[in-house]
Amino acid sequence: MKFIRFEYNGSVYKGNLEGEKIVFDSPEKNREALTLKNVRLLAPAKPSKIVLVGLNYASHARELNMDIPDEPVIFLKPPTSLIGPGDEIKYPKTSSRVDYEGELAIVIKDRIKDVTEKEALKHVLGYSCFN
Repeated sequence: MKFIRFEYNGSVYKGNLEGEKIVFDSPEKNREALTLKNVRLLAPAKPSKIVLVGLNYASHARELNMDIPDEPVIFLKPPTSLIGPGDEIKYPKTSSRVDYEGELAIVIKDRIKDVTEKEALKHVLGYSCFN
């Protein structure tokens, strides 16, 4: 199942994508037959924070002439850095180099803390591509 967020007639909705057909997340809204042509896709989630792991690929660390860390390098990105599919990527004027990477995003559906490895997957809403 593909969960989506989309803008339609100036409002933001959540739904599922079934082929080209969009099914709203609430039954009373499903009277309208919507397809991808009728909407603007947004980022699949609107997170309060984006937590990332850096230098988790040895080959990328070597490309950057950086040592491979003994422990994961954790850093944050602001939610405003998220854009939807097909949206324009705006590079900062001060950037002399911008790297791109295909990443796996894990969307957490609950507010959690200190869960065990065994419990962790119960709190995953889904997965998405992330750059």
